[in-house]
Amino acid sequence: MDKATLVGIDLEAGRDLLNLLDQAKFKVTAAAWIHLPEFSDWRLWIASPVYDSVVSPKEPVIRDLRRRFGKADWFVEGTRIGGHMIGDRFIEDGYVYKIKR
Repeated sequence: MDKATLVGIDLEAGRDLLNLLDQAKFKVTAAAWIHLPEFSDWRLWIASPVYDSVVSPKEPVIRDLRRRFGKADWFVEGTRIGGHMIGDRFIEDGYVYKIKR
C-alpha cells in the first residue's frame, strides 16, 4: 500500500498545535511527523516530560533524535528524516518541528 502524503495543511496544523502548547507553557522536548512502515498514515509525535502518554522522552526514537539533533546549532524545523533506523524503529519518512536536548 502506498503511504499517505504529508501535505501543507498537516504541517500547518502541527505547527499551530505546537504554538498553542508553547503559549500554555506545556514543555515539549521533541515534535515530528513520523511515518512508520507498519502504519498507512502519518503520526504526529510530541514528546514531553510532563505527560508520558503523549510520547515519552524515553521512547528510543525520541532519545535518538535528541541525541542526533539536540545540540544542532542550525534551525531544525523542516529537517526531513527517513529511510533509516532511528532508535529501534525504521523511519520511512519524517518531518521535524523541534528537538531539544
